[in-house]
Amino acid sequence: MFSLTRFFAETLPVLEEILNEASFPEEEITIWKTRSIQALKVNNEKVSYLAKTGFMNALFGNLNPYGFTPEQSAYENINQEKLITFFQKGYPLQKAIIIISGKIDDAIFDTVNRIFGSIKITGSEASNPSIPVVQAYVPSKIKIEKKDSVQSAIRIGKRLFGKNHPDYISLSIVNTILGGYFGSRLMSNIREDKGYTYGIGSGIHPFKSSGSFFIATEVGTDVCSQAVTEIYSELARLISEPVPVDELELVKKYLAGAFLRSLDGPFALSDRFKGLILHNLDYDYLNTYLEALQTINPLQIMEIASKHLTPDSMTEVISG
Repeated sequence: MFSLTRFFAETLPVLEEILNEASFPEEEITIWKTRSIQALKVNNEKVSYLAKTGFMNALFGNLNPYGFTPEQSAYENINQEKLITFFQKGYPLQKAIIIISGKIDDAIFDTVNRIFGSIKITGSEASNPSIPVVQAYVPSKIKIEKKDSVQSAIRIGKRLFGKNHPDYISLSIVNTILGGYFGSRLMSNIREDKGYTYGIGSGIHPFKSSGSFFIATEVGTDVCSQAVTEIYSELARLISEPVPVDELELVKKYLAGAFLRSLDGPFALSDRFKGLILHNLDYDYLNTYLEALQTINPLQIMEIASKHLTPDSMTEVISG
């Protein structure tokens, strides 16, 4: 909830009412289902959506929430009773975390205690849903045919780990060099030099109990195989060639600036600390990140890349 400080005492009870008395009116559910089904039909015509969902499904399987792809029947089966039951089971206030950020004074605390103070806190961990164990990861190559498409969507990556893994911070820096900002190697090679695409990038998604690394782009169908070859070439270069000092310094400055922006203002601060809490990390994680950013060197980058980003460990999904 976002509120002007002077209206906080009036707006917080509305939030409490929403959380305690959510009714999910049938007419709103009907509208949501209609819009969601229409959006699904539109997405299923997009090669980028097919590649993304196919990629996550290949990594985690359709029975795992990280890899699940809904079909139209999943939306049609939603009803008011199911939503209320799910909401009451999955979102009890007794297991909530309250983060307050901004201009905080005694009046703010008094209001929060008046509205939520009588709730008996039972801890946040118990409210986390159980995540099914995923099958062993096996790299694969998948083609999803979309006739008459003038472009092909490419997703290359692998199953990974969450923020608690000791290599996560270092790998996030390596990812930035590869495809995590506009001046990255993938952009310089495949967009600027070869002209195969308008945009390409790589990223890391840390989940609660797992994670994924991915490279994503859309290219003309006539240059798809060449683009894939160049992607694997950039992965191999990270492993075999030290990153030049000037390139590494540029990335370090970029990430240091991004880190400062992530702490700028009350809303950014609350998001940053929420991320720490949900991944069971303490505040030292921020210092660890800055230390790793300052000290990482070309040899460490090669070691991390050879450990986690070898081309033969990747799953490749092409839709088009």
